[in-house]
Amino acid sequence: MITLGVSLLIITQVSVYAQHLDMTDFPSDTWVKEFGIRLDLPTGVVNIHTPYVFRFPDDTLRMYYDARVTGEMRSAFSIDGLTWFEDAGKRNTDFTAGFHPHILQISDTLFRMYFERAFGTGGGIGSATSSDGLIWNAESALTGNIPTT
Repeated sequence: MITLGVSLLIITQVSVYAQHLDMTDFPSDTWVKEFGIRLDLPTGVVNIHTPYVFRFPDDTLRMYYDARVTGEMRSAFSIDGLTWFEDAGKRNTDFTAGFHPHILQISDTLFRMYFERAFGTGGGIGSATSSDGLIWNAESALTGNIPTT
């Protein structure tokens, strides 16, 4: 029997929890909280939020999330989506104060992250590229005329 479902990660101020939407009786609007904490609050971080999970070509899942107060973007990895292991260091080492990341695969070996830039760094949307999902290199901002209609 195949069980279909959609999972949702919920980050509280101290931990990541998971909920699962049972899709075997689609359409369904019943979310069931799964037992256990998925990711504890990292040492030295006051709170974490805004998780974004990306599945890499090797089927590894990497969750990117904001670590508030420190202004860092951090990540954790998982094979099954239930047990998560914190990656060492921060993801925004080549740029400052990036939040709310979203990842796209742009070639077989290259990924692009779009993120919100902090107001102190000029605000707006920034981007960075990576070949492994851990080390990200900031891209130059695109400039030009805004089209008018």
